[in-house]
Amino acid sequence: MADCLEELAKKYTATKFCKIISTECIPKYPDANLPTILIYKDKQCVQTLVGIMPYGGKRTTPERKHCRHHSTIVL
Repeated sequence: MADCLEELAKKYTATKFCKIISTECIPKYPDANLPTILIYKDKQCVQTLVGIMPYGGKRTTPERKHCRHHSTIVL
């Protein structure tokens, strides 16, 4: 997933991508909730996506990731 997000960050340079270590922010954050993606627009969190299954599991691609986001919110 990290590779997919890095590729999307290169493609969509006007969009800010940030990553953090979950347990540095929330102690004992469950691995089952990773990745957790927070989508912000105008300083408001407009969507939270939890886990990798919505993107095809471990076989996810940048295209699948983009399609999932594009259908819910414009990046």
